[in-house]
Amino acid sequence: MGERQYFLGSFHAGCSPRCCQRAKSPAAHRLGAVLYHSLPLSITFVIYVAVHICRVPKKLDNDRELREKELSIVISERDQTIAILSTKPKRTPAEQHDYDTVKKALQLLGKRGLIAMRHIRNHGSLTFGTYSPVLPPGLNLDDTLRVYAHCASEGLVTQNDNHRNNERTYAVSPKLEKVLDELLYEDTPTPATE
Repeated sequence: MGERQYFLGSFHAGCSPRCCQRAKSPAAHRLGAVLYHSLPLSITFVIYVAVHICRVPKKLDNDRELREKELSIVISERDQTIAILSTKPKRTPAEQHDYDTVKKALQLLGKRGLIAMRHIRNHGSLTFGTYSPVLPPGLNLDDTLRVYAHCASEGLVTQNDNHRNNERTYAVSPKLEKVLDELLYEDTPTPATE
């Protein structure tokens, strides 16, 4: 009977006297009680683990994709900034004005003007007076003087008159040398190297 009292005094939570009477030993009773209460928890734990085993890689993959998108945005912004900072404007506003002026004047003068301006650019200055300088190829004296007079009025060349010697000297305007170099030879094909 002492043994039976032991069982009766050791009820577990949710245990009834009949449960404890069916147990053959206290160890079996405790094992049954543990299984009875832990089985739902064990099943819940197994389901929880299974769900997280399936869910965690997808979540990690989504996080990685999000980080990659953020990094690609940062990289593209950085590349745009580098491109903006590394591209130097081709011309300042003043240089652009000079470029437009020279281009308009050369278009107005046509092929003769282009030939005459290339000639004076190569020679630096030409002095007309008692003796004529070497003329541009394909142009006579009157055409050459007409082109240079128009260029002087547009500011492409400078004109200096020496009344004592009855001479007139035309030279490329120093501030427009760079623009003239660009425009005078932009249509000229570069020689092919072999």
